[in-house]
This record gives sequence, C-alpha cells and structure tokens, in this order.
Amino acid sequence: MPESADRGCTRRSATSARHDSSSKPTLEDSPSQPDREGATVTRRKSHPERLRETHAEGKVSYNQTPAMPAYLVEAHYDLEKVGDPPDFGTPAVLRREEYWTMLTGGTGQFYGNLYTWSFKDGWRNNIDTPGADRLTIWRDFFSAVPWQGLVPDQNHSVLTYGFGNIGDMSTSVSESEYATAASTSYGSVIIAYMPTARSITVNMAHLRSPAKAQWFDPSNGAYTAIQAKPFPNRGTQNFMPPAKNHDGDSDWVLLLTASQ
Repeated sequence: MPESADRGCTRRSATSARHDSSSKPTLEDSPSQPDREGATVTRRKSHPERLRETHAEGKVSYNQTPAMPAYLVEAHYDLEKVGDPPDFGTPAVLRREEYWTMLTGGTGQFYGNLYTWSFKDGWRNNIDTPGADRLTIWRDFFSAVPWQGLVPDQNHSVLTYGFGNIGDMSTSVSESEYATAASTSYGSVIIAYMPTARSITVNMAHLRSPAKAQWFDPSNGAYTAIQAKPFPNRGTQNFMPPAKNHDGDSDWVLLLTASQ
C-alpha cells in the first residue's frame, strides 16, 4: 500500500505517495472503503492498460450515490510510460490529471514516480523532478482558493464555449484537449483549466460581483492580470491565453475572482 505524506491543505488536498513494494500492483477500480482516519472515501484508480482520462472518472465519482469524497490514487507516474496507447509521464501529462481531478469534484491525489516506487537505478537523482515541482505549484494554487466549495461544470453552463473534444477510451492523456471548469455555488470563484491554448467563453453571471481575471501558469506558478479593471458579472466573456507557458507547453488556468 502507498505511504502518503500530506503536502498541504488537509485530507482533501494534494498528497504525495511513494510505493514501498518491489513490483507495481495491479490497478483496478476500487470500492469505497474507510481510510486510516475512519472517513469513507472513494479511491479513483485507472488501469494502465485501459487508462481513462481523469475528468471522465471524476464525473462518475462526483455523481455517485451516496455522495462521498473521492481522490485520485493512481494514474500516470512521473517519468513512467504506461497506458494503451502508451503515454509518458511528463510534467504536462501529470498537470492534466492534477487539474482535471480538482475541477471535476476530486479532493486531492497521490503522486507516483517510477524511480521512487521501484528504487530503479538512479532514483537518488530523480526525487526533486520537474513533475514533483509542478505538483507543489498545483497544491499552492488550490490552497489559495475555496476549493472545498467548487462545483464541477458538468453541463457547460459556466464554460460555454471552447471546452474541446471530450475524447474516448482510446484518447491518450497527452493528446486530450478537454477543458474542465468549476465554480463555487455562491459565486466567488470560477476556475477553468485548458490543456491546450484556445479561446474560451465564460458565463460571467455565475459570479456574484465584478471579477478580477488572471491567467495562472501551471508550469511556474505565475499569475498574469488580464486587464486592470474587473470584468462585469453579466453576459458572456471571451478569454484567450498566451500561446505558450513557461515550460513551452500550452496548458493554462483561468482564474476569475469576484471582487466582494
């Protein structure tokens, strides 16, 4: 079993896991079960031979009855090639799964690394990887917003255009363009994550007041104001991110924060 270490904001936040087994366990969909603290949770798992996009599994978990917290246990590992079709665990692939998790109702995830779960030769030089660094950026971003209150935008009433192709079981994570979004029911925040840069349209009426708009770069944690004055909380608004982020990839996060 994984040994987890808290990386931030309580049980529902990002957690890091390194496996102490000498061989990688079989990954199956896991039923709800008590965790070490007695709470009932659903553990999302993806089989490496039929890896499904995290946002699809997130929707299933969020809509289950009775409702209960769910977090991502295993998907792609840092620096490891898995899946059918195969996909390599690059920082960009890991980021997709990290942000999809939180914007589809997830409460956190475990982090895995080929070198540290297997103690593969060279593991001492592959602990502080770019993938691990980007996980910390993800943790810090969601620690700064009311993530516990985020409601997934399953019917595209918030992100009304530009969410992309949802893909299917044959779509690799690295090729998925599907954008996920979530907002608080009380209108304080809207967050949208796009794996690839494109124009998106947001229904601003989901915000309770005029909102500050920022691009967040998930590769280095930098915020960029879109304009000096708040956007009105009515009608729709188009947003277009910069072409490339700090890492040279094209994934971005849109953060809209109501002014009061």
